[in-house]
Amino acid sequence: MKNDSNNIDQIDKYLTGELEGEDLKNFQNQLETDPELKEALALEQELAEGIQNAAQEDLKQEMDLFHEEMEQEMDAMSEEQINDLNIAADLEANLSEFFDRLNNFTNNVNDI
Repeated sequence: MKNDSNNIDQIDKYLTGELEGEDLKNFQNQLETDPELKEALALEQELAEGIQNAAQEDLKQEMDLFHEEMEQEMDAMSEEQINDLNIAADLEANLSEFFDRLNNFTNNVNDI
């Protein structure tokens, strides 16, 4: 495998779908004839999968912890507090919709 840094760039572009047209065809042809490039591609794919799996596992653990903390907080809240939170959420949603409509109205008036 010649020109390692160029090949690493090409592998990265290939894996991210950035290689197109003639560059893609040339890279695919090179893969068929260069076992070192093919091995480097396989290694990069394994590395990318490992990183993605680790990131997904970290995210899952963080979400599980967050969910557990929220359940504990909800258990500690009274029914009245939960109702107050629901009212606040509804109010926020209604205010957001009101201001969106007001903004659209103002834009329409300005267009006249």
